[in-house]
Amino acid sequence: MYPYQPDSLINPMTFEDDPLANFPPFSQHYSATYNSASSGYPVQQPQNAMSEQALVQLYDDLTRFSFESKQRTNEIQAETSQIKLEIACLERSLKALQLGKALSSDEAFSQASFHDGRFTIIGTRGQPITLCAIPLDFLYHIVPEPTYGQEDYFLVRFRNRETYCIPDEYLFKPSKLLQALSAAAGEPIKTCSNPRKIGGLLAHAMDASATRIPFLYRYGWLEVQGNWLFHLCGGKTHCDRLPATLEELPQNMVLTELDRGATLRSAEQIVKVFQVFQDTSLSQILFLWWNASFLYTLLLSGNEASSPLPMGLCLLCQSGRTARCLETLFRWYGDSVISLGDDPKVFPLRLGQRADQPLLIRDNICFKDNETALLQALASASVPIEGQSSTSLQLRAPLILLSEGKSPLSCNPNFLTLEITDRDLCTEILSKLSALIPYQQDYFRGLARFVQQNPELLRTLMTQEDTYGDSEYAQDYELSANGVQVLSTLRCVRSFVQAYLENLAPGKVLEQDILSLLSDDDGFLLDALEDSNTSQDDLTHVFLGIASRKMLNDSFQLVNIRKAADAAVQAQPPVVYYNDKSYYFTLEAFRAICRDCHATTRAVLNSIAPLLEGTPYCSGSAMTRIPGDRRRTRAYQISRKHFRRPFVRTRI
Repeated sequence: MYPYQPDSLINPMTFEDDPLANFPPFSQHYSATYNSASSGYPVQQPQNAMSEQALVQLYDDLTRFSFESKQRTNEIQAETSQIKLEIACLERSLKALQLGKALSSDEAFSQASFHDGRFTIIGTRGQPITLCAIPLDFLYHIVPEPTYGQEDYFLVRFRNRETYCIPDEYLFKPSKLLQALSAAAGEPIKTCSNPRKIGGLLAHAMDASATRIPFLYRYGWLEVQGNWLFHLCGGKTHCDRLPATLEELPQNMVLTELDRGATLRSAEQIVKVFQVFQDTSLSQILFLWWNASFLYTLLLSGNEASSPLPMGLCLLCQSGRTARCLETLFRWYGDSVISLGDDPKVFPLRLGQRADQPLLIRDNICFKDNETALLQALASASVPIEGQSSTSLQLRAPLILLSEGKSPLSCNPNFLTLEITDRDLCTEILSKLSALIPYQQDYFRGLARFVQQNPELLRTLMTQEDTYGDSEYAQDYELSANGVQVLSTLRCVRSFVQAYLENLAPGKVLEQDILSLLSDDDGFLLDALEDSNTSQDDLTHVFLGIASRKMLNDSFQLVNIRKAADAAVQAQPPVVYYNDKSYYFTLEAFRAICRDCHATTRAVLNSIAPLLEGTPYCSGSAMTRIPGDRRRTRAYQISRKHFRRPFVRTRI
């Protein structure tokens, strides 16, 4: 039994489904009969029986049809394979084309060129693309030398535009470089939808195409092919601000032929400038130091073993009037004075920027780092380069400290200290000082010409053996090694300047005013040099110097012990008692000195302990009672002989 199937599931075969539908009707060929004997039943033969020949024909037709079908199938398969092969080839060609376009795109933006004032790159189709329609008038790469504290930069100017300064660091910042160039051109730079890459290409093109200009921001004496030449940065020996225009680039000073008459007149006017100091010995030291500042690089070359001036010059100013006078004398080019209160990161940089001019420093309540940097520069004659511990820059300017007593450096043994009060100034010449100062440029031009004409004279003077040990002063003064070197250098400068002035007036005797500045009497200089070596204990020396200055400048209230009983002693300013033999520093006065020494009270007491006199009022204390004082005031007693300093002209 077959399972029941619904009529809806029976799909009757149609005529089109019959495989024999395309052949003649079966009844036309069928002629055979069934063998009834073989089946055992009587069978009625059909009326339309197919013949044997028809069957053979049918078989042949079926065979031919099968063969033709297979042949057609093979042809279709071959055609399909060919189409697939062609599609694969087409896909490979398309990928190669895409890769080629990508490579050509990369190669198109792989380089930029600078030609005829324009930046050009190659586009994706090989066409040149100008990044800015406005051409450049110039492209300079300014390279400061020596490379200390100053960064490289580019000066660019597009046509009909202003000169623009682009820092060298922008080469590594494509976006900032594009912004800077766009600002300089006044219109956007084409970026071809790839700003970062275009900016990098422009950086390479600028670095390769710019005209390199070495910029010596520390001018002065330079040795060129064995000759010493003096160069100026637009009238200065250094530049605080690097030039931002082409016109500001430095020009070398051309020294014309020496005009002896004009140069001698300028020397006479400069002598009048130093007559503003009524003390001849003081004028002499300042005049020699003034000349040594101009010749400093030459002095370095002549004495390479050590610094020609290993000590700084400290000028103690009693008032602002005196300080202004000294600034006028030692500020040759109107440069700003360096302050000990400057940022510690900037202070060493400013020390290294000056050359062949006075390195003028104003005393101030300073950072300890600045004080340390100044003393190290003085000791080593060099300034360390920031970030490079093993590299330093040679110090090419002598130190001059204008002090009003705000730091202990004025009492440091590494400084030659001179006190200048208002009484030392000549009021008549002081009023003419501004009119006399301009003559210094003519004086220096003549001195520079003399150096070029006599290159070996100064070197000979610097290298000759010092005779201080055999002089008459050797037994009377005890100088440190630095003091001997300073004495030797200033003597050398004096001999050279004297030869220069005599060359201006051959066969004539120099005026007495000039000869007074070139006197061979070194007594006052030796006194000051010996004073810097008197104390082996730096803190003791600083204490005595600051105390002396405060007493001189009325920072303390000086009270005679004999009159103390009758005088009304005020609390301010701090009181210092005295008699013929000793000073008595009250606790307030002593602490004020310690604050200026930048030291604790205990440290100062430990240092000056050998100087303290008198019987302590109790055990464990260094203070004594002031004799004859009914108030039973306690104070630190120190003999007056310790305060007799050559640079402190005490009126007590």
